[in-house]
Amino acid sequence: MSDEDSFYKYLVPKIKLLASIIRTVPQSVMSDKSILSSEYVNAMAICLIHPQDIKLLGIKEGNVRLTSKFGSVIVKAIESEKDTEEGIVFLPLGPWANQISGAENSKLQLKNLEVNVEVTKDEVTDIRSLFGKKN
Repeated sequence: MSDEDSFYKYLVPKIKLLASIIRTVPQSVMSDKSILSSEYVNAMAICLIHPQDIKLLGIKEGNVRLTSKFGSVIVKAIESEKDTEEGIVFLPLGPWANQISGAENSKLQLKNLEVNVEVTKDEVTDIRSLFGKKN
């Protein structure tokens, strides 16, 4: 890592939150959409964050990298006061959320996952890469 990369990493807002993976209304209407469609990606590759937490990140909307002990993924962060609680980030149950969840003590962990949330200029993780495909 170059000195410039190290300096940039120091400036990038990063906070710790708890992640909860949930079923959402938009998710239920996506069953007739291709997982490769922009509608599916726009509804599923997101996380909902409380205004106080998003303020700490220094954004209103933008891409964030979520990293848990199970993995990492980039999704679009959306400010959502009505649907969220401070300190908790919500993700729709699906391919992107699967990247940060995992099994512990033979139980799937979908709630209260500790995650680092970091603002990034990188693109949302492509669905093909989530399944290990290049094209």
